[in-house]
Amino acid sequence: MPYKDIEEAKEHNNQYKLLNREKVLKQRAEYRSNNKQQIEEYNKQYNEFGRKIVHKKKKEFIDNYKLSKGCSVCGYNKCARALDFHHNGDKEFNISQTREISLDRIKIEMDKCIILCANCHRELHANKRRKP
Repeated sequence: MPYKDIEEAKEHNNQYKLLNREKVLKQRAEYRSNNKQQIEEYNKQYNEFGRKIVHKKKKEFIDNYKLSKGCSVCGYNKCARALDFHHNGDKEFNISQTREISLDRIKIEMDKCIILCANCHRELHANKRRKP
C-alpha cells in the first residue's frame, strides 16, 4: 500500500524493521554475500567521490582565507591562485599539498604563515638570496 505522506511511509518502514529485525538482518546479510563485487565497486566509487568533495571544500576554505587576508605587503586580494603562503618559522608541510591532511592541521600550519602575492613573495626570496 503506497503512502502519500513520506513521513508516514518512513514510520511504517521503521516499525516493520523493529518488528522483523531478524528477518531484515538475514536479508541484508544474504544480499551482501550475493553482491560482494557490486558493493565493493560502489564503495570504491563513493569513497573516491567523497575524497574529491572533501578536497574541494578544503581548497575553497584555503582560497577564501587567502582572499580575506590579501598580500601582507601590497594588499593584493583579487585572485587566490596569485596568493602564496610564506612560512615564517618551522614548516611541517606545503599548504598547497594538503589532500591527505586534516583541516585542523592545515589551520595550524596557516597560522605560521603570512600571505604574499606572487610578486612580493618572489621579491622577498630574491632579496634573501642576494644578501651575504
